[in-house]
Amino acid sequence: MAAAPNRLDHGESIDSTSKTMAIEPPYGAANRTQMSLFQVDDQIRPQAVSPAHFIQPLDLNNDPKVGHQGAASGGTTAIVPIGDPLYVTPLDRLSEEPADIDCPFCVGGVGKCFLNQLNSLKHRYPQISLALIARSSKILFSEDFRPLSLSSWETDLAASTQPVLSLSDILSYLRNAPGPVVLVDNTSNQDVAEAYPMFLKQGISVVTPNKKACSSSYALWDDIFTAARGKGGGMVYHESSVGAGLPVISTLNDLVETGDEVHKIEGVFSGTMSFLFNSFAPLGGGGGKFSEEVIKAKDLGYTEPDPRDDLNGLDVARKLTILARIAGLKIESPTSFPVQSLIPKDLETVQSADEFLAKLPDYDSAMENTKREAEKQGKVVRYVGSIDVRTNDVKVGLETFDKAHPIAALKGSDNIISFYTKRYGANALIIQGAG
Repeated sequence: MAAAPNRLDHGESIDSTSKTMAIEPPYGAANRTQMSLFQVDDQIRPQAVSPAHFIQPLDLNNDPKVGHQGAASGGTTAIVPIGDPLYVTPLDRLSEEPADIDCPFCVGGVGKCFLNQLNSLKHRYPQISLALIARSSKILFSEDFRPLSLSSWETDLAASTQPVLSLSDILSYLRNAPGPVVLVDNTSNQDVAEAYPMFLKQGISVVTPNKKACSSSYALWDDIFTAARGKGGGMVYHESSVGAGLPVISTLNDLVETGDEVHKIEGVFSGTMSFLFNSFAPLGGGGGKFSEEVIKAKDLGYTEPDPRDDLNGLDVARKLTILARIAGLKIESPTSFPVQSLIPKDLETVQSADEFLAKLPDYDSAMENTKREAEKQGKVVRYVGSIDVRTNDVKVGLETFDKAHPIAALKGSDNIISFYTKRYGANALIIQGAG
């Protein structure tokens, strides 16, 4: 979503168990090390934050391409060396948001949830050391790399008088860490995303839900993963940049890496759009007027503060850009293919969200006609994205579906992603759930 602060789509918790396995060190060490990969996911529901733990061991074999397989849903995926400390450095809302977006001098909602969850796991993973916390107006770091307190970080950050560091200064600081480092980017900041190659080249792994990193220019995408593939390069984990806690990226990566041919990817990629159209055009018919359903979705916390940041389709376009690239398409940017905006042309430039919502009922007739036409055919309308790998065709917009189709039968804010491949034939591999 172009103009809004980064957030996670609404989701349910996922839980799994931890394992430790021998893997090749990703930081260029000569000897094999016992390490465990775990990922921490949190999803934001209306009026509540529900953290969850999703732990997935992988035999990385020193192959940076597995960076697609890790996951972080507004939280972190951390590589935990057994016996050596791991230094975790969360960044939240660096330089992009004004300082008063959240509570004064504290990490934003996503970063706060991550740190609180990390605190709850400290006894299970004592090797993790929190080294630095940063946001646009405040920073807290340990000059001698002794662990920061996970229980008092909020008050410690508020009291900090340390000078705010630039990204280059943060890199210089982290290069001196006595152990492996994971940079956790909880922002939606373009400047931070463009700095990933700089960190990766120094062996610092990056974990992020920041969609801008992997969906901006293709040149940045190439720079990020070229740096990760380089000798001693860090690893990249961005599972939650598509589908929050759902295993979308890891599933697609497994298909590609094991030689399957991906023919098509199709689905509902936005919890906001899923909720909106399941209410506007339910299977049983009826539903409210489009403007009424948008207002309801906003009141329930399913949209951005300005719903236009959901209705413009850019959030879905970014997710499709990421998946298309993993599938092998060189998609230049989220604006390089057709994306249907649901914002009436006359309302694109109104000054405020309140003004937009006040005027939106005047444009209900167009959406109502779309819904009625679908109903006449025994279908429902949904907002979907699709990638046809064979024809290099990517698009986002309204489509109609038979009522028996899995996309039509979604409920609530669920996402659904269907993978059509050579192995699976006509029976798509489907991932569905809160995302």
